[in-house]
Amino acid sequence: MKKVPFFANTPDDTHCVQASFRIMLKYFMPDREFSYQRLEKMSGYMPGKGTWWPPMLIELVDLGYSVKCIEGFDYSRFDKEGENYVKRLYRPETAEYYLEHSNLAEIRPIIGEFLKKVDVEARPANFNDINNLLENDWLVGIDLNAAVLNDLERDDYLGHMVVIFDRQSDDYWLHDPGLKPMPNRRVSRQKLSDAWFWSGPETAGLVALKLNGIS
Repeated sequence: MKKVPFFANTPDDTHCVQASFRIMLKYFMPDREFSYQRLEKMSGYMPGKGTWWPPMLIELVDLGYSVKCIEGFDYSRFDKEGENYVKRLYRPETAEYYLEHSNLAEIRPIIGEFLKKVDVEARPANFNDINNLLENDWLVGIDLNAAVLNDLERDDYLGHMVVIFDRQSDDYWLHDPGLKPMPNRRVSRQKLSDAWFWSGPETAGLVALKLNGIS
């Protein structure tokens, strides 16, 4: 199993995305430090809101990373159609979460730059993608429903990011920034599927990182 550094979410439970990218950055750049303050700036963090990936991925390309983004979410269509596209794509609970409790609207002006710089595939991600990336030494981040992952008694969407770094048969090893922080968490494919595909498998997304020069 890969030895991947772990960082926890902040106590206010608003930095799972920043913690996930901090994990990946530390793995590939062990001699460099990325504070949450710096990661907030790199990722376009907005207090109290969930963070979408594009601002951070642009920064990572500029840092020398190979970045792959595979998402059922079509950024070109969102750029043209705005929130109507979001409401058509997602379950109402998920659409409300993204429109009301994330920085999705704020990233719209940078979508053109994002699509030029980052390797983006506008299609649903799947487990074959995860498996192939892990086998080729990428780290993989996915966005999922933490309420399902953690068996919470609620039937809505609680957006959350985790880092998958290895697998064993039908189980996956991941770092879950929390809250509750759970490093080296072993999750069955079925449980991960339920949480990842909660809004529909056609919406599933992932981001994968590898530092250029690593074979």
